[in-house]
Amino acid sequence: MRAISLVVTAILNTGCYYYRLVETPPPEPAPFVSIALTDSGTDQLWRYLGPEVGALRGRLLSTDGGSYAMSVYAVDLRNGTTLGWKGERVVVSRGLVSGLSERRFSLGRTTLASGLSAAGFMLTLKAFQVLSVGGSPIGGGGRPR
Repeated sequence: MRAISLVVTAILNTGCYYYRLVETPPPEPAPFVSIALTDSGTDQLWRYLGPEVGALRGRLLSTDGGSYAMSVYAVDLRNGTTLGWKGERVVVSRGLVSGLSERRFSLGRTTLASGLSAAGFMLTLKAFQVLSVGGSPIGGGGRPR
């Protein structure tokens, strides 16, 4: 029973997300967004964000006619590296943004990942004989002496 509760906990903690490009900004405040910068945006913001930043990920705090204010949790560099931030507030002019994407929950990917995780966990438990399936153990019996 304990193994089953561990499997259920693992499934509930597994979640897959993806970013979907949006035409208009989501309502304020938005869960998580990714703001892709233009080349000129990377050049103009390098002293605030660091060199070669291609995108900012975090919570959208507010939008107005000319800028996005967000709490940044990660920056994606143009070479593929991701650097973690601690929620610093950054304001980006809309002219420096090439795209805005909203993070969405993926039920299909989460179901697949949860199923594979649960199956792998159960197979591991079975391989190490933590789970007993069936009746009596093999080779047991006999009277104690």
